[in-house]
Amino acid sequence: MALGHTELWEKLVLEKTHKFQYENCDTFTKIPDFEVFRRSLIDLSMSYSRTKVPSLIQKLLTSIKHLQSFSAAITSSTQGSWAASLVWGGTQAVIVCACKHAEMLESIVDILVDLNNSLPMFDAYLALFPDNPSLQWPLRDLYAEYLEFCLRTIKYLNTNPLYSFTRWIWTSSPLQKLQQSQVKMQKYHKIFEQETELIHRETLRRQHIETIRMLSRSGLSEDKVDQPGVSFPVYSVPLLRNLQYSGREALLLQVHESLKAVESNNLSGPSCCVLNSCGGIGKTQTALEYTYRYRDTYDAIFWISAPNAIELASSYATIASKVGLSTLSSSTSTNGSRRSKDMDSMIEEARNWFDGTNRNWLLIFDNVNSWKDIATYMPNNMRTRGSILITTQIPDLSQCTAIFTNIAVAPLTVVEATSLLMQLLGRKVPLLENKAIAEKIVQALGGYPLSIATVGGYILQSNCSLGEYFERFNKSSVLWKGDSNTFTWQYEKTLQNVCDVALSELPATALELLEILAFLNPDEIPEAMIVDVCKEQDFISLRLEDLDHFQEMTRRLSRRQLVRRTFKNDKYYLSMHRSLQWVVLHRLAGDPARRNKVFLKAIAIVRRAVPRSSPIAIPDPRKWPIFELYLPQVLSLQGHAANPLPPLEQLELCKLLIDGGVYLWGRGFSSDSTQTMRDALQMLDNLGVAKLDFVRYNIHAAMGATLILEGTSKCREALFHKQRVYEIYLAYKDNPPTDTGLDLSLDAKQQIHSLSESGLGVAYLFCGQFENADEKFARTLSLIRGSATEESAPLQFARCYVNIALVRAFQGLYGESLELAGQAEALAIRAFGESSGGTVYYRFLIHWILNLAGRFSESLALNEKNLAISVELNGKRNVQTINAYIGIGIAHLRMGNATEAE
Repeated sequence: MALGHTELWEKLVLEKTHKFQYENCDTFTKIPDFEVFRRSLIDLSMSYSRTKVPSLIQKLLTSIKHLQSFSAAITSSTQGSWAASLVWGGTQAVIVCACKHAEMLESIVDILVDLNNSLPMFDAYLALFPDNPSLQWPLRDLYAEYLEFCLRTIKYLNTNPLYSFTRWIWTSSPLQKLQQSQVKMQKYHKIFEQETELIHRETLRRQHIETIRMLSRSGLSEDKVDQPGVSFPVYSVPLLRNLQYSGREALLLQVHESLKAVESNNLSGPSCCVLNSCGGIGKTQTALEYTYRYRDTYDAIFWISAPNAIELASSYATIASKVGLSTLSSSTSTNGSRRSKDMDSMIEEARNWFDGTNRNWLLIFDNVNSWKDIATYMPNNMRTRGSILITTQIPDLSQCTAIFTNIAVAPLTVVEATSLLMQLLGRKVPLLENKAIAEKIVQALGGYPLSIATVGGYILQSNCSLGEYFERFNKSSVLWKGDSNTFTWQYEKTLQNVCDVALSELPATALELLEILAFLNPDEIPEAMIVDVCKEQDFISLRLEDLDHFQEMTRRLSRRQLVRRTFKNDKYYLSMHRSLQWVVLHRLAGDPARRNKVFLKAIAIVRRAVPRSSPIAIPDPRKWPIFELYLPQVLSLQGHAANPLPPLEQLELCKLLIDGGVYLWGRGFSSDSTQTMRDALQMLDNLGVAKLDFVRYNIHAAMGATLILEGTSKCREALFHKQRVYEIYLAYKDNPPTDTGLDLSLDAKQQIHSLSESGLGVAYLFCGQFENADEKFARTLSLIRGSATEESAPLQFARCYVNIALVRAFQGLYGESLELAGQAEALAIRAFGESSGGTVYYRFLIHWILNLAGRFSESLALNEKNLAISVELNGKRNVQTINAYIGIGIAHLRMGNATEAE
């Protein structure tokens, strides 16, 4: 007979109790809850007051809120503390054993903190779904694995202490086995969250259906009122219709059938159709033709360019203004400066519109690289009357809606491809012999629209006959007789040879321009960026004396279907197909000297357009609109420097990446900033740039600041980067570089000094090295007082005061900590204004001090003030808003208001 819920828990507890007793842990059963656990560790720290033990125990006690939630969930599940007591008793036994060697204790505490951070807030989930058995078994598995971790640790530490210490220092086996426990716990954590998500979705679905039924019975409606001044239908597609589009009638009909407007009582959510294939087959053009052909079917159509996170966010944010919810117009901030509306809030407004409107809409995501890129932009409302069309090169994109169709776009048939070629050549009724040759050409091209368009452009420009072209074509290639099943390979080889013919007769200047464009973002290259540089310097073989010369080159490239020139938002842009881009890059790879020369010219063009960031890593919001425009070019240079092989590495490209990384850091794209900085760091290493060269300053400053916020597991890495910032400052101070072009003022040098000191102090603080942090913050404050006053530099003083306040809080000196925190808040208000994001940030830090001091009602009031400001400034999904919600919940929980906390 299968054991029941309580019997399973009893069996597990009995098994683990015997194991602890075998390891001679006599006191583990005397720790029933967190409060007893906390007091026992405080008593233990007093016995080791002259060592690092007290600070490590304090670090642990301030970092285990998830473990408290874990214990509470076990207590709730078992209807008593008899099982949860083993969590506290086992953890206490580990600390008691580890205190014999502070070096081991530090590693054990780090692992415990990491384990804590890997645990979800169980009690909140179980409170929502108390009777669901699906959540009980992963909870028991996590419980068992956590106690196994404690037992393994105790076993190592209970061996001869000297032997244990030697093994800890000189072998990786103990740590590896403990880390295996961590990996298993993370696995069970993921299972638990997946189960919770499934239950949550099902609950929401049932609630939503029930709500709809109730509204239907009562005669009420969920329809949302459109914003005044918005005239429907709305058609927001930035691409012009391709008048040469031909064929694929069946495909267009299939797309339309899968995206038919759903009925108003729909309960399945938006319909979704995915067009997938390799590049050059016509996915984007098919989606574009569909929007024009069926535009009368929809009240609103929006086209989102999605090749990377930056373009996706920027493109999606514009939807809010299209439906009258928001604009990008500047507004005046509290300190009198002008700023643009936050992109995150515009994205939220657009997403809310999709969820709430009764309009029939179509949303196109073009050139999607990963499902996770667009997941957060998908509407959630199951009753929404919309459709989603996605183009991608990913053949197995995950199903994202209940009504879902995935279509692999095939090449054009011989009839369709021949018709397209004849249409491009203006020969709607071709002679029979021409038609026969055209069929041979399109068969050799594999039916790929890009290849056919390239051939048509060449024939039209060179004015040769189909027969003459086919004769040359056959002489230039022996690759058309490959296995027809090698789909992608055949396409790449075919396009390579098509381009060989198309590029062979281009003028040298036009060819070099095309090669430069291949290193840039192929979707949208600002034309002025190239023209401005070429007017000043001889970057292209023939100097561009005037705009007419440049336009002649682009005209030649356009007539051969190699580039397109479009007009948008009062600017001209150039674009080229990604498949053609790769062919040009592979051609250049065969001539390394020319490739390097063209690459340097592309860098020079982008470098002139992209502003240089602050030499001391201070984000400048005034430059953000320019970075937003040109960052895709920097990222494209980065990608094409690495591929095709061999990689191209240039110091000026490193500096561009660093500037882009500082912008991404300032805008809040932390992971993108970190990856960009890592790439720049690796490139500098490969170039042999000294470890303490000032060019590395911004890399280490941004990475240190970003990694600190990613949790305890990243603190040591963050400390490394902050230490490197300080070392660079010392090297710069003692031996100022003469060849960097830096001309820093005395004020800037003082800022470098104070920022280096305080940055290292913050890293020490988060790593629990409070004495080192205190020393650095005191030195920073002394430096600032030597050159400024609170009236002249309120922000610098506020930063110092709040940092020192955090140290004092962790030291238990709450009175002094709160006094400093109050001064920091007052100065932040002076610097930023009462209702600003900067002041919200400082209050967020202060609320943690209030929590540590046990002043939860004051913490609640502070977070409620933060919430009101942050929602108005940033919307409900911004990280500052979420932090305010969390702060309010914690305060309620500490005050015993469980319902309000939930």
